Amino acid sequence: MLRRDFLKLSSLALAQPAADRLGLQTPPVAKADHTLRISPVTVELDRSHILSTIGYNGSAPGPVLRLREGKPVTIDLINDTDTPELVHWHGLLIPSEMDGTEEEGSPYIPPHGQRRIQFTPGPSGTRWYHSHAMAMDDLHKGAYTGQFGFVYIESGNDPGQYDQELFLALRDWEPFFTGTMDDTDDDTHDGPMPEKPATLNTDPGGLEVGSMTYSINDKALGSGEPIRVRQGQRLLIHFLNASAIENRRIALPGHKMKVIGLDGNPVPTPQMVDSVFLGAGERADVIIEMNHPGVWILG
Repeated sequence: MLRRDFLKLSSLALAQPAADRLGLQTPPVAKADHTLRISPVTVELDRSHILSTIGYNGSAPGPVLRLREGKPVTIDLINDTDTPELVHWHGLLIPSEMDGTEEEGSPYIPPHGQRRIQFTPGPSGTRWYHSHAMAMDDLHKGAYTGQFGFVYIESGNDPGQYDQELFLALRDWEPFFTGTMDDTDDDTHDGPMPEKPATLNTDPGGLEVGSMTYSINDKALGSGEPIRVRQGQRLLIHFLNASAIENRRIALPGHKMKVIGLDGNPVPTPQMVDSVFLGAGERADVIIEMNHPGVWILG
């Protein structure tokens, strides 16, 4: 080895300790509290119906994120797709750059890139996260994909007066363009609709989006594991209509639901109802007393 080469190696060996003494070393990157990875997933609605979509962490819906109100959180958003993405934190009061909406100034997560966000969760209650990328006429993008999941922000004041807690999201799949303007699931009309509407619709066909495929979380009726209970147990169910298309009514025959929260916020006076009706993006927190033994269909 030539003397000049030896001096070069010696200088390199001494460089790092000198940098440490000067406080110039690169600090380690702290691990995020949560990571959401946006990537292609498959959803098995039943054994004969498997579809491809985009989801979070390999599933649709994504994981339930339980956060503590007022405790700062760090989340890494990783985009493994070929298109820019946004993750919107629906119902949270957080800075606009973290909110995940383009119109509020949130930056996109670039294709095959990532972004770290930090915010203080609040208010407490049932919230959710979902893509806010504009789909326009692409029914395989944005809110038409499997990019949705629950965020539950805990206040620390939950009395825990229930035996099981469930997070159930209602979802439409395989959307298509249609000329039908009526929402057949909107049962809020007071009476029969006239044969001839007062104002004729002259819009060209195909401006509405419909669907014939539905699920609770990722399973169609009869394909998921049943909810197993014992007589006298109390269920706390967080319902979410994660559809971008349809209003939905849900009920458990033979049982009443006590509504204790709407859109994540406590109701002033809890009410007993036979069913709950949810528009797109709406949530309901209900308590059900399991007091009628048998097999019942929740749907």
